[in-house]
Amino acid sequence: MNTIKLFSVLALMSLVGLSLSGQTVYFGYDAAGNRISRSITLQKSTAQHESENQAEPQEFKDQLGTHEVLIYPNPVTSELTVKIPLLDDNEYATISVFDQNGRLVYRNERATALNVIGFSDLHAGVYYMKIMMKDRSVEWKVVKE
Repeated sequence: MNTIKLFSVLALMSLVGLSLSGQTVYFGYDAAGNRISRSITLQKSTAQHESENQAEPQEFKDQLGTHEVLIYPNPVTSELTVKIPLLDDNEYATISVFDQNGRLVYRNERATALNVIGFSDLHAGVYYMKIMMKDRSVEWKVVKE
């Protein structure tokens, strides 16, 4: 009996430890009560996630013809950066941002190598960004938190 209590306490402590360390364990049972599956979900704390974004934002890359396009951060809270590093001084791209209803909320017809788009005045949700250059275009979904 003491062994069962000890085992139960140790099992509970390990589950609590996993939950506090950013992991959640889920068990699946059949109709007879037998455990048939176990899954672990990893989670990041918000504070850890924010500090990582401030230190080094994750860049998302795409190609627009021969030009590489870098976009970060996505999801965005206040400002979205769009880089087209190899864009010449006399070359321009057009950046358009639309809301979920298709309304144009931002447009820059003379986008250069470095562009910062303000999202702080926009409501939280999903926005669609289209970057065009000559006869080529790329489209992105941007999430505003």
